Formats: sequence, structure tokens, C-alpha cells
Amino acid sequence: KDRLLKNPEGIVLITPEALEAMFVNKPYNIKHLFSTLDYIVIDEIHSFLGSDRGTQLQSLLNRLQKVNTKKISIVGLSATVSDANQYIELKNFLGDPDQTKIIRDTTPKPINVVFKYFENGINELPVELLEDLYEQTKNSKVLIFPNFRGRVEEVSVKLRKESERKGGHKNYFSHHSSVDKEVREDIEKFAKEDTSHQKFCISCTSTLELGIDIGSVDEVVQIDSTNSIASLIQRVGRSGRREGKASNLSLYATEKWSLLQSLACWQLYKEQYIEPIAVIEKPYDILLHQLLSIIKGRSG
Repeated sequence: KDRLLKNPEGIVLITPEALEAMFVNKPYNIKHLFSTLDYIVIDEIHSFLGSDRGTQLQSLLNRLQKVNTKKISIVGLSATVSDANQYIELKNFLGDPDQTKIIRDTTPKPINVVFKYFENGINELPVELLEDLYEQTKNSKVLIFPNFRGRVEEVSVKLRKESERKGGHKNYFSHHSSVDKEVREDIEKFAKEDTSHQKFCISCTSTLELGIDIGSVDEVVQIDSTNSIASLIQRVGRSGRREGKASNLSLYATEKWSLLQSLACWQLYKEQYIEPIAVIEKPYDILLHQLLSIIKGRSG
């Protein structure tokens, strides 16, 4: 940080919250650091649209522009902005609709999808599902998405035991927000930097849905339906990232309603439907928050 303050250059990776903290706690550094900013890149920009956090980010972008000596170029990246209405919201979000261009990659990407149904037990996953899941994924690099933490742990522990019993690999991990940060980072590093072509299986929540690069994954497994089409798109996109490789998706359902939801989600996915964005017209709470932030940054 000291080196950056002495010579502001390069690329800074930062969250809106950390940027806000700088405005509030170190306002005397803001102009020095950001008055010659060239670009702002917003990854997964769809996650900011229509949210309080997005409104906060809009305010921060405006405040950064005010301390800059020239107009900042803003680039937004997303895999889940697909229709004309969302394009309008996206352009409005960036603050200059007339000067904002949407560049879309329309290259079709092959996806192999399999649906499987196993009637659920009382509280735990069916033994038959876990045995089938182990056989399908034992020779691959896999992300498995159950829908809650308890099931994440159940899948990881039971697949590891199945692998030990059958002489398979030991690389079965759990990844969710309650796992110690250092452990999560070790798992991510192992998955990304593994050069020995070892297989691995990470059972995870949405912590691995967005933003974290873990390299190449052979297959994605979803246990019971996702809560949104956008979430399904993000998860499918985790596999088949290499040139010429197809994405592989397995959808396991444990009840009839979940199977129906999974089929419906997949149908909507193929039709390129994504949930519409609910825009908050007058977010007064964020207005108050930003007023307090500006007052604190200017005078305390």
C-alpha cells in the first residue's frame, strides 16, 4: 500500500466496500490515487444491476469521476446479460447510455446435459445417487453444487469415503463461506495450479459460482434445481472453458417437483431467458448512506 501511494500505477483489484472505506477514512489519498485513472473494469456486472450494492457502486463511480482529470472508460463483463431490456438497464447503470456499446459473443458453445432422478431419503441423499455420482465423476475435475451448506458437507464426506473404499483419489473438498478462509484459498490454489493432472471434486455453494478462477473443470453437477436461470448459466459456464471443449452438466433431482424445476430451468436456459431485473427507483437508504460517507470524507 505504501508503494502504491508513492507511485500510483498498475492495476488495482478492489471491492466497492474497500473503495468506500478509502473515501471515508483516507479521503486525502483519493485524488492522488485516482485522478489519472484510465479504466474501471466491473466483473460480473449483472450481479450489481437492480441491487443496493449496485446503487452504491454507481455512486462511487460518480465520485471517482469527479476527482479525475479526464473521462474514465468503464468496461463491464458478464455472461448473463442477454435481452434488450437488460441492455437498457446495463447502459443506464454505467451512466452514459448514448456512449455505451454492447459487444456480445454469439459463438455457440456445445453443452452436454444429463438428467438423473433418485427418490430422496428422509434427511440424507439416497445411497444410489451418491454411488452413481461417484462413478460418473471419479475420473474428472468436477464442481458439485448442492443447494445448502449441510448438503455440501454431506456430498464431500460421503464421496471421499466411497473413493477410499474403492481405491480412488483423495481430492474431495468442501467450499462454502463457513469454511476457514485459508482452507478455501488452499483449495482454490490446488484446483487452479494443479499441473500433475490430478482429478478433484469440490462440493460447493455459490462461493464458486462467481468471480473465482479455479482453472479448467471437466464437469459441473447440480443437485436439485438452481434458484434462478442466471445461477444455472454461471454454474454451467464453469466447465468447458478451454478452446474447442464442450461444457458438461449433470442435473440430479431428489424429488419430482425438483426434477420438473430442473427441466424447466434447462428449457428456459436454451431459450436464452434470464430473470428480469427489478430496479429500485428511489433507494433512499443508499442516498442516506452516501450522504454520510461524503460528509465523513470531507469534514468528519
